[in-house]
Amino acid sequence: MESVRDRPEVADVRVVVLEAEDPDFWPFSEEVVVVTTADPETVRSWFPEDYAPDDVRERGPKRDLEPFDVPDGYAALLCWWD
Repeated sequence: MESVRDRPEVADVRVVVLEAEDPDFWPFSEEVVVVTTADPETVRSWFPEDYAPDDVRERGPKRDLEPFDVPDGYAALLCWWD
C-alpha cells in the first residue's frame, strides 16, 4: 500500500477492517479506500495484476467507517476484492 499512498495524486489510503474479533487471527478486510484525483481504472492499474481489486468505484456514504477528509478535487474510491 505504500506505493499507492506515496503517489502525488493520492491524499490518503484507508483499509476497511471488516472483522477483528478473534485475537488469534489477523484482521480481515476486502476493501481499501483511496482518496485520489485519479480515475478508477488508473487506481486499479497501480496494483500488480495478481493483486488487483475486482472492482474500483466511487465510495458512497457508509456510516460504519471512521470519518476522514476528502479534499476538494479528490474522490474516495473503494477498491474491493471478492
